[in-house]
Amino acid sequence: MLPPFLSPEPLRSNVTGRNYGLYDYEKWSIYALTAITTLLFSALFLNILDITNPLTDFVTNYYVNPVLDESGGDAGYNVTNTVTYAVVLALFVAALSAWL
Repeated sequence: MLPPFLSPEPLRSNVTGRNYGLYDYEKWSIYALTAITTLLFSALFLNILDITNPLTDFVTNYYVNPVLDESGGDAGYNVTNTVTYAVVLALFVAALSAWL
């Protein structure tokens, strides 16, 4: 058995001092946030390199352009980015509970 600091599984301790692993929903929320972040930065990086692809077009059309076009008010938001922001916020709350 590995000591707690070498365990491949992140541990948390409770009031009694025992260490527990992450819950499944915490793991999946961290995995989902990692995937979303990777996709977003991949799209932005490919945009910087001027490589045309569907991912960059999707991110630009639904997330970047509406916010830049209407930066003075809230009219730049659409259903796609509002739902995405809500899902990412919920995933972040679940992931944050793993560290508290």
